[in-house]
Amino acid sequence: MKIKIWYIGIVTCMMFMTTACNDWLETTSETQVEASDLLNSEDGFKDAIIGVYINMGSEDAYGKNYTWFANDLAGSPYKIQGTLAEYEVWQKHRYSTVRGYATFKKMWARSYNVIANVNEILTYLEKNGSKLDSRVYNLMKGEMLGIRAFVHFDLLRMFGLPDWVANADKYTVPYVTAFTKEQTPQRTYKATAELLFEDIKNALACLEKDPARKEVSESDYEDINLDGFWDDRGKRMNYYAVEALAARVCMWEGSDERLEEALGYAQDVIDHSFAEWIDLEAFLATSVNDYRDWTFSTEHLFSLEVMGLTDLTQGYLLVTSTDYQGIKLSEDAVLEVLFKLYEGSEILPSANDVRYNTLLVPVDGGAAYNCRKLYQSDNYNRNYRNRIPMMKISEMYYIAAEYYINKGLNDKALSMLDIVREHRGVIETYDPLTADAREELTLEYIREFMSEGQTFYYWKRTGIACPVTEFEVSPEDLIYLYPQEEVSEGGRHQDL
Repeated sequence: MKIKIWYIGIVTCMMFMTTACNDWLETTSETQVEASDLLNSEDGFKDAIIGVYINMGSEDAYGKNYTWFANDLAGSPYKIQGTLAEYEVWQKHRYSTVRGYATFKKMWARSYNVIANVNEILTYLEKNGSKLDSRVYNLMKGEMLGIRAFVHFDLLRMFGLPDWVANADKYTVPYVTAFTKEQTPQRTYKATAELLFEDIKNALACLEKDPARKEVSESDYEDINLDGFWDDRGKRMNYYAVEALAARVCMWEGSDERLEEALGYAQDVIDHSFAEWIDLEAFLATSVNDYRDWTFSTEHLFSLEVMGLTDLTQGYLLVTSTDYQGIKLSEDAVLEVLFKLYEGSEILPSANDVRYNTLLVPVDGGAAYNCRKLYQSDNYNRNYRNRIPMMKISEMYYIAAEYYINKGLNDKALSMLDIVREHRGVIETYDPLTADAREELTLEYIREFMSEGQTFYYWKRTGIACPVTEFEVSPEDLIYLYPQEEVSEGGRHQDL
């Protein structure tokens, strides 16, 4: 079979500060490059790896639908603007519509296209690995194994069931580990989870000496990093990003053994990773939007640079008060639920919360709020432009808090939430005698992950009802339907 790698869009290689991008970047999205030619040298592998990240950033995947649009609309209590069809599919969970199926088809196809590219790289790493320095080989392999696990996990979360233990013998989405013309069979949740954990385990082993780890000296990599390809490891899949992914997966799997592992992974990221809390004083002191780090990029464990994010978000996230299509939170959702008043008081307990007083902007004459987390402009600081967070340090505190909730340690769970809130500007700490950690964690997920699509997964995994009463959602509402062609032509079946 003739092997091809598909590339999405014309993007500069400045994203990763590498100069070895000519073959990959000189043409358009219809370009096809023979893998046997491209993946025959270190520069070729670098080009292909950059292509994987660009592919992940497409609007069918993390550049739009997996983050701030489809998943966020399906899982967050935004206002529905009239009867706009593209909103209704997600907010009212009308997945069987023509629009729903068409979107699922593209989302599914894009993910498996990313996975196919990753598998090609891994295949040729094994074939041509002897041509690479062992450090380069391990970093590349670990990075790609981490991406393969990351994308498969999100497919499992979107198109699969939430309780893997209870549904262990049911069949789920294909976990593809090789590039082949043969159709990959569906496996049970149990068997699929084993493949997922195996990829994570192997990725961590390969990335043991990742420059992202503080105990690794930069001088150890100087001779293989002359072109700067291994700079900015925090923006790509790195050792701590894989640990954060492992914490996510273990929490989702939910068995007692995996919950213990989830805490271990999360705590290691908290204790040792490169992530640093945003300097709120500096953030708030800057009044010019173009100079503000709106996504808090210093807190990212892994992020994507999405070319053309300004065009994708225009009219949806970067809105004016008259934008009909804008994705907005109602005034009631903001002031009565997310940032509600203390009982008998006229003071917002979270008035100092930067997620309220800065990231949310009143629109429609104060009747709604728009989140500007993914703020973009032509003049936006290049260090922050086009950036979408994939995983953040705050989530590790939430995972630790949820572990303590499950252990009945309400006060310890609240203390983990207080750490995040402190770095969001909240002065008050929770009173463990009156605050319920589970309720507060639920609110924190909504506050923290607006425009990121993660709340979608929280509802599905926990089965907790959204506290905004007019936004009804159940775990069943968050199971995306397989594309029709996968069922009618591919012979797939979706166990529900």
